[in-house]
Amino acid sequence: MSRVSDAQKGPVGWTRRQVLKTAMAGGVTLSVMTLLPRRPDAQEPVQPVAPGWDVEGGHKLRYRVDGYAKVTGQKIYPRDFRASDMDGWPAETSHACLLFATDAQHIFEDIDLSILGTDLQPDQVVQASDLAAAGIKATGFFASDLLCPKGQTPLYLGQPLAILIWHDLDRFSDARLRLSGETGIVRYGEQTGPQPGKPYGSNRFTRVGGDNPEGPDVYSPVKDGWVEPVRFQKNRFPVWAPPKQDGEGSDQASFYGQQIRDDLESGKSGKVISLSSQSQSVDQFFMEPESGLCWYDAANKKLSGVFGVQSPETTLEGLAGMVKDAENGYQIASIDGYFAYLGGSFGGKDHSIFPLYAAAAAMFSDGKPVRLAFNRFEQFQFGIKRHAFKIDAKIGVDPQSHVFTAFVADMSCDGGGLANLSASVADVGAVNSASIYYFPKSDVTTTAYHSRAVTAGSMRGFGTLQTETVTESLVDEAARVLGTDPFELRRKNAKRTAQLNLTGNPLSGVVRNIEVLDALEKVPLWQERLKNKSAYEAANPGKTYAVGMACAAKDFGTGADAGLAAISLSPDGKISVTCNAIEMGTGISTAVAERTAWYLGQLAHTVTMDVPSFWAPLKLVTTGDPYTISAAEQEKAAKNPRWVPVISSSTSSSTCAHITTGTVSEAAFTLLRFCLWPAAREIWTEGVLGGSGTPEVVRFSELRWTEQGLSGMGMVPIPLEKLAAKAHEMGFITGVMVHTFNRWGWTTANFDIEGETWNAAVDAMAIQKGTDDWDLLDRQTVAFPPAGFERIGGDYSPRVREAGGDANQAGSGTTAATTASEQGAGSQNPLGEAVFYPPPGLERVGVNYSSTAGAVAAISVNKSSGEVEVLGVHQVLECGRQVVPELVSGQSEGGIVMGIGHALREYLPLYENGPGNGTWNINRYRVPHVPDVPVWQINTDVLPPLTDTDPPKGMAELGMMPVVPAILNALREATGHRFTDLPVTAEDIQKVQP
Repeated sequence: MSRVSDAQKGPVGWTRRQVLKTAMAGGVTLSVMTLLPRRPDAQEPVQPVAPGWDVEGGHKLRYRVDGYAKVTGQKIYPRDFRASDMDGWPAETSHACLLFATDAQHIFEDIDLSILGTDLQPDQVVQASDLAAAGIKATGFFASDLLCPKGQTPLYLGQPLAILIWHDLDRFSDARLRLSGETGIVRYGEQTGPQPGKPYGSNRFTRVGGDNPEGPDVYSPVKDGWVEPVRFQKNRFPVWAPPKQDGEGSDQASFYGQQIRDDLESGKSGKVISLSSQSQSVDQFFMEPESGLCWYDAANKKLSGVFGVQSPETTLEGLAGMVKDAENGYQIASIDGYFAYLGGSFGGKDHSIFPLYAAAAAMFSDGKPVRLAFNRFEQFQFGIKRHAFKIDAKIGVDPQSHVFTAFVADMSCDGGGLANLSASVADVGAVNSASIYYFPKSDVTTTAYHSRAVTAGSMRGFGTLQTETVTESLVDEAARVLGTDPFELRRKNAKRTAQLNLTGNPLSGVVRNIEVLDALEKVPLWQERLKNKSAYEAANPGKTYAVGMACAAKDFGTGADAGLAAISLSPDGKISVTCNAIEMGTGISTAVAERTAWYLGQLAHTVTMDVPSFWAPLKLVTTGDPYTISAAEQEKAAKNPRWVPVISSSTSSSTCAHITTGTVSEAAFTLLRFCLWPAAREIWTEGVLGGSGTPEVVRFSELRWTEQGLSGMGMVPIPLEKLAAKAHEMGFITGVMVHTFNRWGWTTANFDIEGETWNAAVDAMAIQKGTDDWDLLDRQTVAFPPAGFERIGGDYSPRVREAGGDANQAGSGTTAATTASEQGAGSQNPLGEAVFYPPPGLERVGVNYSSTAGAVAAISVNKSSGEVEVLGVHQVLECGRQVVPELVSGQSEGGIVMGIGHALREYLPLYENGPGNGTWNINRYRVPHVPDVPVWQINTDVLPPLTDTDPPKGMAELGMMPVVPAILNALREATGHRFTDLPVTAEDIQKVQP
């Protein structure tokens, strides 16, 4: 009996998932397990863990799938666990902490722990020389000095210098308290100044549109390729290729880019609105600071760890790379990763290097499990931050027509000490910087550079919050200069369907920017602003009331997103779903349960998240980099029916609604077609002369879910339980497992299922009948989205799949399965051979998935103190068909609060006075408190989908983006001053008050 089982109490117990070996990296076998609460009667870690989360016979959600475990205080976060909770581990837990550099301009000489006396000295002190002697070093994505070597200047503030380990909790707690805030522990020597470092990435996005906004372009990144600088000045400033119209792509970019800038300077592009802006570094401030629990079993060369990250595979690959050249006594043959709930992230636990330190501590912990858990001071000192941006931008606008003529911007962001995802943040921020607008000409440069600041990386918005805030401020200022209504100017220039974006790529589907603007203009906060201003200022002498508005657009997806999903139906009609997402607090487990009902008529009864070993029946293999693989390499690799561009992706980039539930939908739809549909036909044709189904021709396309069950063409509704029993009785397919891949377009493939050719938006599939083993199907044909950085060549005429005959679609009903045309995941013609080929050129820079939002913010400004109070925020979102409206509302409300904090409260100095010095905590860092938020005056409207077949769109990052510029535009209205640096403080406002 394991200790996990022995420790079960109450309605929730714990288990660990039995796994198969899932992958190899650097000769190390990697395994991933999920730590989740479970019911005492369950053998696997499944959700939900308590009854009552759904009502109306499984047709409606009552609360989140994971809600019970959270509100009842179950062990769900990594910091909840100790060695005694883990089956097969030693019972006692050791404890570790890191010593950090607070100086990155002097040589690190040594550490002095004499302040601890003799009683509190750590049992182990690990420094860079110890890691080097053991052959342990960070490689690949995480390549860096894990610990700063003696005799070198720390690369950045907050760089770890040593790992300290204690084998008993009391001594650890006392020692940690004594070390806290002490400045004499680390000895520094000669001053060297900051360590130089190469920029993390830099690109130029230049576009000159043709006569038609829908293309073709004269020049664009999609058409002519990426452009990088030829060199850098002082490791910071990009130098671009000499301009030459008939030269190479980079020469042409310089030519057209300079031409655009010259036209703005000369007045040829009309009235010019300019703005220089600086945004701040901020902390993620998620609920649970980072934590890890690791055990190194030297006898079996096995490393086990409990983590909470967004990207389990990346973490395990990083651990494998760290030990691939380890010396005897530190060698590892296998790594078992146990992944629990994150406790919040906002991107800060995506590609985090923290797990490498927890694992390194275990390697030196004398065979004892060791826990490394940051307190809030340490999280501030070391955790991933939002990038600080500096932006110089200009918009050209025709003074008569008020049509935008050009947009130029030069952007740079401080990536801090390690590269992390800085290059991607810089690029995504630049690519989205046009916000919701169409510019016929644009030239945007972007650079992510190294500094001694704490490392910056992924955070909600991923660079677009910073860049679009500037654009929205420019557009608002343009409306003032032109003397026109801010809504009317935005409507005139908003991007329409099929118009090309800043990279020269059209957005997917109908672009509904005008509808968002129309709905936003009608909200009471805007319509009644003058009346409210008079009433408020009369009641509050000395305060100014003002209202501002802004819009934003945000891409979702990464350009190399993989989904995994499996759905099984038991004989009594219970639906079990497994998928590869991480529950990071967004409610994806609940969304998966809901999305299943769209095709299967009922919420999933159990949901299992992120168990990579579960997918072994698909026998997936992958090679190459999904972002850089060439078309020829992809074509060659795809000849292997087991090959996919990437097996699993991190939970990030607002992919849950679109990719994760879209993959679940594909499995559910296939199960509807090959399980429930044939079972229904069997039942309807039972009886004398073929039963009630004989007089009518019942087509699959006419199936509808009603409250009583599956129906269509006047047939008697059949409950799911009865359909499931018949399917098992007849030996029909009762389980479907699929893998999907999306590179700004879905992979499609044909499969032979029960003698029929089934075209689906998947690239791998297995089926199951009853309790039989999974049966792996070979794809007959496959069409992966274009690879690498292929360019548009020649004419393109998309082949649209047509529905015909017994089309694989199920129509909409009261609690309906939706039509198969939904969202690209779900094809329309299972009997035909036509496949969907996304347009060439959909490389990472050519993003085409996007959501739109707008916000109106009402504020008051105290004329004396400069204090700002946010009185109300009303947001309008366009995010396709909502999966779970309550979750969308929650994301929007959380985004609004974060937007208030970013605009008015949150700030971290970058360097010596910043979090890297170890003195920052909530006492100094001002996140919004209840008095800062208009709790009862926050409203969100969501545009209804055009049809019930509209795909869900990612929106989690979008929720905060229009709020920041809306507040800035309100401040412009209130004070007459355009604030360009964030956050705007009371002191800033006092300086400009008359």
